[in-house]
Amino acid sequence: MKAGITALAAMAVLLSAAGASGLELVVNGDFESAFAPAWEQSTSGTAVWIERGTDYDPDPDHEARVRKGSGNGRGKLSQTFNVPGTDLRFSAKLLASATASSTDIWAAGALMLSYQDLAGNVLGRTAIGATTHGCPWSDSDTFHLLGTSTGAWQDWSFLLDDELANLPGVDPSQVRRLEVALVVEATDC
Repeated sequence: MKAGITALAAMAVLLSAAGASGLELVVNGDFESAFAPAWEQSTSGTAVWIERGTDYDPDPDHEARVRKGSGNGRGKLSQTFNVPGTDLRFSAKLLASATASSTDIWAAGALMLSYQDLAGNVLGRTAIGATTHGCPWSDSDTFHLLGTSTGAWQDWSFLLDDELANLPGVDPSQVRRLEVALVVEATDC
């Protein structure tokens, strides 16, 4: 049997300096413009869609959605940029869900923050999303999973410094780049 997943039906993202107003680091975080050039898209496998529209959320604004249907594969909509440090406020509105049609498969969908050094090496990740049974995404010194209410829109907001306290394997002084991504993945075991 194959996995079915619809994840990250939309988000709007803001990342700003905690002490400053008006400094927004995410370009087109409200998705009111086309994805390119700020957002990169990548897909692998079958039945993956990356879309932008106004009908994912009850409001009239645009949102982004990454979906994965049956079969193995992955979809990702991402943006990477330099950060002046980790005293930043992250906020997003997110709907995530993940379903799998049997115990032989797993699926996940999340808004993923990847903390990187200046060379782009990933130091750790925070995932805000939904997973099914068998998903290998689990908490560690460099990975933190924040579960969502499947199928419900949620507002998320936190200081990166506070979140990095959940990742003892990441040295905040080394974080110089950040990738913000919508990710969906489904795999047969």
